This record gives sequence, structure tokens and C-alpha cells, in this order.
Amino acid sequence: AGCPVITSNTTSMPEVGGDAALYCDPYLPQSIADAMEKIWLSP
Repeated sequence: AGCPVITSNTTSMPEVGGDAALYCDPYLPQSIADAMEKIWLSP
């Protein structure tokens, strides 16, 4: 409830998280950083 979720875009995570999670490539540090920044800067 109101807790942002960042998870990988691999395996079954997109099916599990649906539209409720923010996805990143777990093998690209910049992808993870971009997801964290998006959450940090969102109102």
C-alpha cells in the first residue's frame, strides 16, 4: 500500500508485478539507477 517496487524484467516478474511495479534490467546498473531515480523524483 503505497510502497514503490522495483524489480527485474526477467523470469516471471512482469507477470507477477503487472502494472504495480517498476521494472529494470538487473544486468545493467544504469537501468537500476534510473528506476531508483524515477521513484525518488516522483511526487
